Amino acid sequence: MADHRFERRAGEPHEEAEPYAGALPDTEVPSPRQQVHPTQLLAMQRSAGNQAVSRLLARQTTRPGTPPPRRWRAPQADAQLVERLMSDRSPIWQQIDPSGEGPNCPATAAAVDHYLATGEVEPVEAAHATEVYTFDRRPVTRARNWAEIQTVAARQNSHVTVIGLREPGWARRHQLTDQHFFHVVRRAGALVVLDASGGQSAPHAVADVAAFIRENGFVRFEYYAAELRVRRRDTTRELDGDAVNDAAGAP
Repeated sequence: MADHRFERRAGEPHEEAEPYAGALPDTEVPSPRQQVHPTQLLAMQRSAGNQAVSRLLARQTTRPGTPPPRRWRAPQADAQLVERLMSDRSPIWQQIDPSGEGPNCPATAAAVDHYLATGEVEPVEAAHATEVYTFDRRPVTRARNWAEIQTVAARQNSHVTVIGLREPGWARRHQLTDQHFFHVVRRAGALVVLDASGGQSAPHAVADVAAFIRENGFVRFEYYAAELRVRRRDTTRELDGDAVNDAAGAP
């Protein structure tokens, strides 16, 4: 028996149907006079759903070699705070690390991070041989290459703490640690290194990033996907095996 539920009764005024907002140009939409079987409706719904999914996938598809979108993006600092750190003679560097006695780079990197986030200076105490710096390892993210660091800090005045990793043999020969904490900020379209460690004679705002990486012997990188906060712990006692991380840093 034919299904007459979709027929217009005699004498009823004819109203043009509003087009379905989700219908594609090549999706056949029945007219009010056309009889449509429920199974046909189900097939049309499936077809429209499949095409909608195809459009969604097409929007999400990236070109080969393009890194996938990341959930975390480096925060942006106030432009005035960034400019205050662009000179090695800025008094902010002296205020961050008054003693200049390292190795204390985890603490100085955290202080730069805090300054760019709040405008407040937290002076770093002199490093002691019996102490290490501890911090939460969960936000540490391994970068595939330096280009990923550039992507994370792609917005103007965005900044992030970076951990440069050295080959152990190279580090021993140069009397340095295996890793070094520093900061980068995007200014005028390019990344600038902000390194508060090493004392007042060391360069702190470095525009030649390639030379900085080469001279420090970095071969891999990690970045901290959060504001870096460190604590000091005395190692004269037995170290806790469950500590999240120990890092002495390097000047």
